[in-house]
Amino acid sequence: MKPVSQREQYRSLQRFAGWEAALDVQRLQHVGDLLRSDLESFVDRFYEQLLRHPATAVYLRDRRLVERLRGALGQWLRELFSGSYGESYLASRRRAGLRHAAMDVPQSYVTIAIGNLRSMMTRRLIEKWPAGSSTESLWEHIDALHRLIDLDQAVIESAHEEAVAEEEKDAVRARLEGVLHKERELSEGLLENARVLVLVLDTRGRVVRFNRFTEDVTGYRLEQVKGRCWFERFLPEEEHAAAQRELEELLRGADASETTQTIVTTDGSRRVIRWASKVLRDPDGAPVGVLAVGHDITQLQESQERALQAERLAAIGRTSTGLAHESRNALQRIQASSEVLELEVEDNPRALEHVRRIQKAGQHMGRLLE
Repeated sequence: MKPVSQREQYRSLQRFAGWEAALDVQRLQHVGDLLRSDLESFVDRFYEQLLRHPATAVYLRDRRLVERLRGALGQWLRELFSGSYGESYLASRRRAGLRHAAMDVPQSYVTIAIGNLRSMMTRRLIEKWPAGSSTESLWEHIDALHRLIDLDQAVIESAHEEAVAEEEKDAVRARLEGVLHKERELSEGLLENARVLVLVLDTRGRVVRFNRFTEDVTGYRLEQVKGRCWFERFLPEEEHAAAQRELEELLRGADASETTQTIVTTDGSRRVIRWASKVLRDPDGAPVGVLAVGHDITQLQESQERALQAERLAAIGRTSTGLAHESRNALQRIQASSEVLELEVEDNPRALEHVRRIQKAGQHMGRLLE
Protein backbone atom coordinates (compact mmCIF):
# COMPACT_ATOMS: atom_id res chain seq x y z
CA MET A 1 0.00 0.00 0.00
CA LYS A 2 1.30 3.44 -0.97
CA PRO A 3 2.21 5.51 2.13
CA VAL A 4 -0.02 8.53 2.81
CA SER A 5 1.56 11.89 3.62
CA GLN A 6 0.76 13.71 6.85
CA ARG A 7 -0.95 16.47 4.87
CA GLU A 8 -3.17 13.95 3.08
CA GLN A 9 -4.02 12.32 6.40
CA TYR A 10 -4.99 15.72 7.82
CA ARG A 11 -7.23 16.49 4.86
CA SER A 12 -8.90 13.12 5.30
CA LEU A 13 -9.52 13.97 8.96
CA GLN A 14 -10.97 17.34 7.96
CA ARG A 15 -13.41 15.66 5.60
CA PHE A 16 -14.36 13.14 8.28
CA ALA A 17 -14.93 15.93 10.84
CA GLY A 18 -17.11 17.88 8.40
CA TRP A 19 -14.69 20.81 8.14
CA GLU A 20 -16.22 23.61 6.06
CA ALA A 21 -13.04 25.32 4.92
CA ALA A 22 -14.08 28.87 4.01
CA LEU A 23 -17.01 29.15 6.41
CA ASP A 24 -15.19 27.60 9.38
CA VAL A 25 -12.19 29.88 8.84
CA GLN A 26 -14.46 32.94 9.01
CA ARG A 27 -16.27 31.60 12.06
CA LEU A 28 -13.02 30.90 13.92
CA GLN A 29 -11.65 34.35 13.14
CA HIS A 30 -14.86 35.80 14.58
CA VAL A 31 -14.51 33.61 17.68
CA GLY A 32 -10.93 34.82 18.01
CA ASP A 33 -12.07 38.42 17.97
CA LEU A 34 -14.51 37.68 20.78
CA LEU A 35 -12.12 35.63 22.96
CA ARG A 36 -8.80 37.35 22.30
CA SER A 37 -8.78 39.12 25.65
CA ASP A 38 -9.40 35.82 27.47
CA LEU A 39 -6.56 33.79 25.98
CA GLU A 40 -4.13 34.43 28.85
CA SER A 41 -6.82 33.48 31.34
CA PHE A 42 -7.39 30.21 29.49
CA VAL A 43 -3.66 29.43 29.73
CA ASP A 44 -3.63 30.17 33.47
CA ARG A 45 -6.62 27.97 34.20
CA PHE A 46 -5.26 25.16 31.98
CA TYR A 47 -2.00 24.95 33.93
CA GLU A 48 -3.68 25.49 37.28
CA GLN A 49 -5.55 22.26 36.68
CA LEU A 50 -2.39 20.37 35.63
CA LEU A 51 -0.35 21.68 38.57
CA ARG A 52 -3.11 20.94 41.04
CA HIS A 53 -3.37 17.27 40.15
CA PRO A 54 -0.49 15.07 41.51
CA ALA A 55 -0.53 12.75 38.47
CA THR A 56 0.31 15.64 36.13
CA ALA A 57 2.14 18.00 38.50
CA VAL A 58 5.02 15.52 38.69
CA TYR A 59 5.89 16.36 35.07
CA LEU A 60 5.85 20.12 35.70
CA ARG A 61 8.33 20.60 38.53
CA ASP A 62 10.71 22.67 36.44
CA ARG A 63 9.54 26.30 36.51
CA ARG A 64 11.37 27.16 33.29
CA LEU A 65 9.73 24.23 31.54
CA VAL A 66 6.31 25.38 32.70
CA GLU A 67 6.96 28.89 31.35
CA ARG A 68 7.97 27.47 27.98
CA LEU A 69 4.87 25.29 27.89
CA ARG A 70 2.65 28.22 28.83
CA GLY A 71 4.15 30.18 25.96
CA ALA A 72 3.56 27.27 23.59
CA LEU A 73 -0.09 26.99 24.67
CA GLY A 74 -0.62 30.72 24.23
CA GLN A 75 0.86 30.47 20.74
CA TRP A 76 -1.47 27.56 19.95
CA LEU A 77 -4.53 29.53 21.02
CA ARG A 78 -3.49 32.47 18.85
CA GLU A 79 -2.92 30.14 15.89
CA LEU A 80 -6.29 28.51 16.60
CA PHE A 81 -8.04 31.70 15.54
CA SER A 82 -5.54 32.86 12.92
CA GLY A 83 -7.47 31.50 9.95
CA SER A 84 -4.32 29.85 8.55
CA TYR A 85 -4.38 26.07 8.83
CA GLY A 86 -1.77 24.90 6.34
CA GLU A 87 1.50 22.99 6.59
CA SER A 88 3.03 25.14 9.32
CA TYR A 89 -0.10 24.83 11.46
CA LEU A 90 -0.09 21.05 11.08
CA ALA A 91 3.63 20.91 11.93
CA SER A 92 3.01 22.98 15.06
CA ARG A 93 0.32 20.55 16.26
CA ARG A 94 2.62 17.59 15.64
CA ARG A 95 5.40 19.23 17.64
CA ALA A 96 3.02 19.51 20.58
CA GLY A 97 2.39 15.76 20.48
CA LEU A 98 6.11 15.06 20.24
CA ARG A 99 6.77 17.32 23.25
CA HIS A 100 4.23 15.39 25.29
CA ALA A 101 5.90 12.12 24.35
CA ALA A 102 9.36 13.50 25.18
CA MET A 103 8.09 14.59 28.60
CA ASP A 104 6.46 11.17 29.05
CA VAL A 105 3.17 12.86 29.97
CA PRO A 106 0.23 10.41 29.83
CA GLN A 107 -1.81 11.42 26.80
CA SER A 108 -5.06 10.62 28.60
CA TYR A 109 -4.52 13.55 31.00
CA VAL A 110 -3.65 15.87 28.13
CA THR A 111 -6.85 14.84 26.34
CA ILE A 112 -8.97 15.64 29.39
CA ALA A 113 -7.18 18.95 29.94
CA ILE A 114 -7.80 20.00 26.33
CA GLY A 115 -11.43 18.96 26.74
CA ASN A 116 -11.72 21.22 29.77
CA LEU A 117 -10.07 24.04 27.83
CA ARG A 118 -12.61 23.60 25.07
CA SER A 119 -15.42 23.79 27.62
CA MET A 120 -13.95 27.01 29.04
CA MET A 121 -13.79 28.60 25.62
CA THR A 122 -17.29 27.43 24.74
CA ARG A 123 -18.81 28.89 27.90
CA ARG A 124 -16.94 32.15 27.44
CA LEU A 125 -18.04 32.36 23.80
CA ILE A 126 -21.67 31.92 24.85
CA GLU A 127 -21.23 34.64 27.47
CA LYS A 128 -19.71 37.04 24.95
CA TRP A 129 -22.02 36.28 22.06
CA PRO A 130 -23.60 39.57 20.97
CA ALA A 131 -27.13 40.06 22.19
CA GLY A 132 -29.66 39.78 19.44
CA SER A 133 -27.37 37.68 17.24
CA SER A 134 -28.65 34.40 15.83
CA THR A 135 -28.50 31.42 18.19
CA GLU A 136 -28.07 29.17 15.16
CA SER A 137 -25.04 31.19 14.15
CA LEU A 138 -23.66 30.82 17.69
CA TRP A 139 -23.83 27.04 17.47
CA GLU A 140 -22.26 27.10 14.02
CA HIS A 141 -19.34 29.03 15.54
CA ILE A 142 -19.15 26.62 18.47
CA ASP A 143 -19.19 23.65 16.08
CA ALA A 144 -16.37 25.20 14.04
CA LEU A 145 -14.33 25.69 17.23
CA HIS A 146 -14.96 22.12 18.34
CA ARG A 147 -14.12 20.71 14.91
CA LEU A 148 -10.76 22.45 14.85
CA ILE A 149 -9.91 21.43 18.41
CA ASP A 150 -10.91 17.83 17.60
CA LEU A 151 -8.67 17.93 14.53
CA ASP A 152 -5.81 19.41 16.55
CA GLN A 153 -6.23 16.81 19.24
CA ALA A 154 -6.24 14.00 16.67
CA VAL A 155 -2.96 15.28 15.19
CA ILE A 156 -1.40 15.72 18.65
CA GLU A 157 -2.42 12.22 19.73
CA SER A 158 -1.21 10.72 16.45
CA ALA A 159 2.21 12.37 16.81
CA HIS A 160 2.36 11.25 20.45
CA GLU A 161 1.53 7.66 19.51
CA GLU A 162 4.10 7.66 16.71
CA ALA A 163 6.78 8.98 19.06
CA VAL A 164 5.93 6.42 21.75
CA ALA A 165 5.89 3.63 19.16
CA GLU A 166 9.27 4.78 17.85
CA GLU A 167 10.67 4.83 21.38
CA GLU A 168 9.35 1.32 21.94
CA LYS A 169 10.90 0.18 18.67
CA ASP A 170 14.19 1.77 19.70
CA ALA A 171 14.00 0.02 23.06
CA VAL A 172 13.20 -3.33 21.42
CA ARG A 173 15.97 -2.74 18.88
CA ALA A 174 18.42 -1.96 21.68
CA ARG A 175 17.41 -5.11 23.55
CA LEU A 176 17.72 -7.20 20.41
CA GLU A 177 21.10 -5.69 19.63
CA GLY A 178 22.18 -6.50 23.16
CA VAL A 179 20.99 -10.08 22.82
CA LEU A 180 22.60 -10.43 19.40
CA HIS A 181 25.84 -8.97 20.73
CA LYS A 182 25.87 -11.51 23.55
CA GLU A 183 25.04 -14.30 21.12
CA ARG A 184 27.82 -13.18 18.81
CA GLU A 185 30.25 -13.14 21.72
CA LEU A 186 29.08 -16.60 22.75
CA SER A 187 29.35 -17.89 19.19
CA GLU A 188 32.78 -16.36 18.78
CA GLY A 189 33.88 -17.93 22.05
CA LEU A 190 32.53 -21.32 21.07
CA LEU A 191 34.15 -21.18 17.65
CA GLU A 192 37.50 -20.06 18.97
CA ASN A 193 37.63 -22.56 21.83
CA ALA A 194 36.00 -25.56 20.16
CA ARG A 195 38.27 -28.59 19.82
CA VAL A 196 37.24 -29.03 16.21
CA LEU A 197 38.42 -27.38 13.02
CA VAL A 198 36.06 -24.61 11.90
CA LEU A 199 36.70 -23.32 8.40
CA VAL A 200 34.93 -20.79 6.17
CA LEU A 201 35.69 -20.72 2.45
CA ASP A 202 34.33 -18.46 -0.26
CA THR A 203 32.76 -19.89 -3.41
CA ARG A 204 36.19 -20.19 -5.03
CA GLY A 205 37.64 -22.19 -2.17
CA ARG A 206 39.65 -19.34 -0.69
CA VAL A 207 40.13 -19.08 3.06
CA VAL A 208 37.85 -16.52 4.70
CA ARG A 209 38.29 -17.59 8.29
CA PHE A 210 39.21 -20.44 10.58
CA ASN A 211 39.41 -20.88 14.32
CA ARG A 212 42.30 -21.25 16.73
CA PHE A 213 42.15 -25.05 16.77
CA THR A 214 42.61 -25.09 12.99
CA GLU A 215 45.69 -22.94 13.51
CA ASP A 216 46.97 -25.41 16.10
CA VAL A 217 46.43 -28.42 13.84
CA THR A 218 47.80 -26.91 10.62
CA GLY A 219 50.51 -24.71 12.11
CA TYR A 220 49.32 -21.74 10.02
CA ARG A 221 48.01 -18.47 11.45
CA LEU A 222 44.88 -17.15 9.77
CA GLU A 223 46.59 -13.96 8.61
CA GLN A 224 49.18 -16.07 6.77
CA VAL A 225 46.66 -17.82 4.54
CA LYS A 226 43.56 -15.63 4.45
CA GLY A 227 42.46 -15.24 0.83
CA ARG A 228 44.59 -18.20 -0.30
CA CYS A 229 43.14 -21.29 -1.97
CA TRP A 230 42.54 -23.92 0.71
CA PHE A 231 43.11 -26.83 -1.64
CA GLU A 232 46.42 -25.59 -3.02
CA ARG A 233 47.77 -24.52 0.34
CA PHE A 234 46.65 -27.38 2.58
CA LEU A 235 45.89 -30.48 0.50
CA PRO A 236 48.31 -32.88 -1.20
CA GLU A 237 48.49 -32.20 -4.93
CA GLU A 238 46.83 -35.50 -5.78
CA GLU A 239 43.66 -34.43 -3.90
CA HIS A 240 43.27 -30.94 -5.44
CA ALA A 241 41.01 -31.87 -8.35
CA ALA A 242 38.69 -34.09 -6.31
CA ALA A 243 38.31 -31.46 -3.59
CA GLN A 244 37.52 -28.76 -6.16
CA ARG A 245 34.83 -30.97 -7.71
CA GLU A 246 33.28 -31.62 -4.30
CA LEU A 247 33.09 -27.86 -3.64
CA GLU A 248 31.43 -27.21 -7.00
CA GLU A 249 28.87 -29.97 -6.42
CA LEU A 250 28.10 -28.61 -2.97
CA LEU A 251 27.52 -25.09 -4.30
CA ARG A 252 25.37 -26.36 -7.17
CA GLY A 253 22.73 -27.69 -4.83
CA ALA A 254 23.89 -30.44 -2.50
CA ASP A 255 23.75 -27.80 0.29
CA ALA A 256 25.50 -30.09 2.79
CA SER A 257 28.04 -32.87 2.54
CA GLU A 258 30.57 -34.98 4.40
CA THR A 259 34.02 -35.80 3.10
CA THR A 260 37.47 -36.85 4.26
CA GLN A 261 40.60 -34.94 3.28
CA THR A 262 44.28 -35.21 4.05
CA ILE A 263 45.88 -31.89 4.97
CA VAL A 264 49.57 -31.11 5.03
CA THR A 265 50.78 -29.10 8.03
CA THR A 266 53.62 -26.61 8.17
CA ASP A 267 56.06 -29.30 9.34
CA GLY A 268 55.16 -31.55 6.40
CA SER A 269 53.19 -34.08 8.43
CA ARG A 270 49.78 -35.20 7.25
CA ARG A 271 46.54 -35.16 9.17
CA VAL A 272 43.31 -36.87 8.13
CA ILE A 273 40.25 -34.64 8.63
CA ARG A 274 36.61 -35.66 8.43
CA TRP A 275 34.60 -32.61 7.29
CA ALA A 276 30.88 -31.81 7.57
CA SER A 277 30.17 -28.87 5.25
CA LYS A 278 27.20 -26.58 4.66
CA VAL A 279 26.59 -23.86 2.08
CA LEU A 280 26.29 -20.29 3.36
CA ARG A 281 23.71 -18.20 1.48
CA ASP A 282 22.78 -14.51 1.27
CA PRO A 283 19.20 -13.27 1.95
CA ASP A 284 18.31 -13.98 -1.69
CA GLY A 285 19.46 -17.59 -1.40
CA ALA A 286 22.59 -17.23 -3.51
CA PRO A 287 25.62 -19.17 -2.21
CA VAL A 288 28.36 -16.98 -0.75
CA GLY A 289 30.61 -19.59 0.79
CA VAL A 290 30.93 -22.79 2.76
CA LEU A 291 31.13 -23.47 6.48
CA ALA A 292 33.02 -26.66 7.30
CA VAL A 293 33.47 -28.31 10.69
CA GLY A 294 36.21 -30.92 10.81
CA HIS A 295 37.37 -33.64 13.19
CA ASP A 296 40.98 -34.79 13.16
CA ILE A 297 40.65 -38.57 12.75
CA THR A 298 44.34 -39.24 12.14
CA GLN A 299 44.87 -41.17 15.37
CA LEU A 300 41.58 -42.98 14.95
CA GLN A 301 42.52 -44.04 11.45
CA GLU A 302 45.98 -45.14 12.60
CA SER A 303 44.41 -47.10 15.46
CA GLN A 304 42.01 -48.74 13.04
CA GLU A 305 44.88 -49.66 10.73
CA ARG A 306 46.86 -51.11 13.65
CA ALA A 307 43.84 -53.08 14.78
CA LEU A 308 43.30 -54.36 11.24
CA GLN A 309 46.96 -55.34 10.96
CA ALA A 310 46.80 -57.11 14.30
CA GLU A 311 43.69 -58.96 13.17
CA ARG A 312 45.44 -60.02 9.98
CA LEU A 313 48.45 -61.26 11.93
CA ALA A 314 46.19 -63.12 14.31
CA ALA A 315 44.44 -64.76 11.38
CA ILE A 316 47.79 -65.75 9.91
CA GLY A 317 48.81 -67.14 13.31
CA ARG A 318 45.64 -69.15 13.57
CA THR A 319 46.18 -70.51 10.07
CA SER A 320 49.81 -71.36 10.82
CA THR A 321 48.85 -73.15 14.02
CA GLY A 322 46.29 -75.20 12.15
CA LEU A 323 48.74 -76.06 9.42
CA ALA A 324 51.39 -77.05 11.97
CA HIS A 325 48.93 -79.29 13.76
CA GLU A 326 47.85 -81.03 10.59
CA SER A 327 51.46 -81.28 9.41
CA ARG A 328 52.55 -82.95 12.65
CA ASN A 329 49.74 -85.45 12.28
CA ALA A 330 50.87 -86.21 8.75
CA LEU A 331 54.51 -86.53 9.87
CA GLN A 332 53.53 -88.93 12.60
CA ARG A 333 51.80 -91.12 10.04
CA ILE A 334 54.84 -90.88 7.77
CA GLN A 335 57.15 -91.81 10.66
CA ALA A 336 55.03 -94.80 11.64
CA SER A 337 54.80 -96.02 8.07
CA SER A 338 58.56 -95.61 7.54
CA GLU A 339 59.30 -97.67 10.64
CA VAL A 340 57.12 -100.51 9.33
CA LEU A 341 58.76 -100.21 5.93
CA GLU A 342 62.21 -100.30 7.57
CA LEU A 343 61.46 -103.76 9.00
CA GLU A 344 60.29 -105.04 5.67
CA VAL A 345 63.37 -103.92 3.73
CA GLU A 346 66.09 -104.60 6.31
CA ASP A 347 67.67 -107.21 4.02
CA ASN A 348 67.79 -104.68 1.16
CA PRO A 349 70.52 -102.16 1.94
CA ARG A 350 69.64 -99.80 -0.91
CA ALA A 351 65.94 -99.61 0.01
CA LEU A 352 66.82 -99.32 3.68
CA GLU A 353 68.96 -96.27 2.91
CA HIS A 354 66.01 -94.54 1.22
CA VAL A 355 63.72 -95.29 4.15
CA ARG A 356 66.19 -93.81 6.60
CA ARG A 357 66.43 -90.66 4.47
CA ILE A 358 62.65 -90.35 4.64
CA GLN A 359 62.77 -90.73 8.42
CA LYS A 360 65.52 -88.13 8.71
CA ALA A 361 63.55 -85.61 6.59
CA GLY A 362 60.46 -86.21 8.72
CA GLN A 363 62.40 -85.61 11.92
CA HIS A 364 63.77 -82.38 10.47
CA MET A 365 60.27 -81.21 9.52
CA GLY A 366 59.05 -82.09 13.01
CA ARG A 367 61.70 -79.90 14.59
CA LEU A 368 60.67 -77.01 12.30
CA LEU A 369 57.05 -77.30 13.44
CA GLU A 370 57.90 -77.28 17.14
